[in-house]
Amino acid sequence: MGLGTFERESGSGHIGFCCELPSDPAHLRVARQKVRAWAAEAGMRGDRLDDLVLAVDHAASSGIEHSLDRPGPVW
Repeated sequence: MGLGTFERESGSGHIGFCCELPSDPAHLRVARQKVRAWAAEAGMRGDRLDDLVLAVDHAASSGIEHSLDRPGPVW
C-alpha cells in the first residue's frame, strides 16, 4: 500500500499525487498530511491549501462511510 507518492510529469513541471489508504477512518489523518505536503510542494499556501485539505478530507470521509461494507482501499 502506498501512503503517498509524488511524481513530476516529465517536462511539464506538474506534480502528480497518488495516495492509497485502507477504508478506515483512522487513516484520514494520514491522507490529510499527505495532501497538505503535496500541495505545499506544488506551491499552494494559506486558505487555498486549507480548503483543499478540507475538501479531500470530506471526499475521503464520504468514500469511507459509503464503503464500510467493502474491505480495501477507497481511493
